[in-house]
Amino acid sequence: MTNEALAALIAANYTAMLPPGSAPPDPAYCLPMAAAINAAVGGASANHSVLNQLAYAVAGHTGFQPAIGYTPENVANKDTDGTLAANSDVKYPSQKATKTYADAKIAKTTNITALNETGIADGQIALFNKTNKDIRTSSKTIVTTLGADDTTVPTSKAVKDVTDGKEPTKGADDNYVTDADAIVIGNTSGTNTGDQQGDGITITGAGTAIDPFVGAGTAAGDFQRLGVAAIAVIDTDETLYTVPALTYIRSPKLYITNTNGGLTAKVKVAHVDGAIGALADEDYILYNDYFLPYETKIIELDGMIATDTIIITSSQLLVNFDLCGEVLAADVNMKRVDAIDIDGAGNLVDTDYVAWLTTRACKVNMLVCNRNGGDVAEVQIAYIDDNIIGSILDEERKYFTLDVNQTLFLEMDMNMEDDKVVSFRSNMANVNCIVYTVA
Repeated sequence: MTNEALAALIAANYTAMLPPGSAPPDPAYCLPMAAAINAAVGGASANHSVLNQLAYAVAGHTGFQPAIGYTPENVANKDTDGTLAANSDVKYPSQKATKTYADAKIAKTTNITALNETGIADGQIALFNKTNKDIRTSSKTIVTTLGADDTTVPTSKAVKDVTDGKEPTKGADDNYVTDADAIVIGNTSGTNTGDQQGDGITITGAGTAIDPFVGAGTAAGDFQRLGVAAIAVIDTDETLYTVPALTYIRSPKLYITNTNGGLTAKVKVAHVDGAIGALADEDYILYNDYFLPYETKIIELDGMIATDTIIITSSQLLVNFDLCGEVLAADVNMKRVDAIDIDGAGNLVDTDYVAWLTTRACKVNMLVCNRNGGDVAEVQIAYIDDNIIGSILDEERKYFTLDVNQTLFLEMDMNMEDDKVVSFRSNMANVNCIVYTVA
């Protein structure tokens, strides 16, 4: 195609692209372009297949674009949504849409290549799974208070708040008190607050010691607990302890405590020469003795022998009895040997009676109990250097006064020869006397 013909073709097609009413270009102005095209394709006489296709396309025909090896995208399919929500195989994203979408993703690392999320809740803990190289959700959540469950993990502050008030773990050196320390029992303010008897007990200073109570033992000669009881039924006789066969108890001590905070208790204790069924008025060592709230009394006897029984009674619950003594396998002549009750009928008031006729040389003590609830008793005791009750000399008499329901333990330690009389007399009925030997 000649340069002129090609220039005319270009001018004609350019005119078609101008707004209506525009002046067409002069073909002469298109000659340089036509000459350049002819030169590029080999001159005006060369094979103009490519040129002919270009001219064909310029003339408004199709078919040229496939011939040059590509199909251009339709600009209507360009997608600028940074979330790529269309999920289309037709649309194509812009550069900015692609960057926005990529920037929202988690970068892969050597050990984490995936996110395994099956639903999450506020405060839930994520787990790293190295085997599967992913991050996954767990069923555990973080909490700020401790609870009785296995689905939460407390913060360190939640643990600290709960454990701060706990007792610290004791070390090897925390289990004793040094000699320089003071041990205080009760209060030291000097004021009785109502929850203790007296103003407290303080033990201080080096060398101060308390012999420990070792509990019940079995070896002869041990000072041990013999019996302990708390009243289960009021105003009912109960056996605290019966001495076993071939056993002797030296210096038994009975600790009685009223643990009632606001009630006074009346207590009875009897030392019976036999089982509980043999209880008689002459056996009482305490009779309706009053115990104030939180009061403790200690009753000391000289001795007990096989089958002897201690019987207890209380008008209130929460009264405790604890009997201790030295257990022996041989008789050391520390025991109850006789008893008498002035009942006003068989044994009359203001009359001398034999409390015991000695059967050997020994020392003698006596326990006297006034069981009268409203009368003071006056008693007389005599150690007679004879075996006849009527031979009492005035200088041999010893006088004692007992208040209402009072007990006196008379540690006379009187040495007496064999076949001598210990006498007893009372101006009131319901007064009994028990005789003990101590050697």
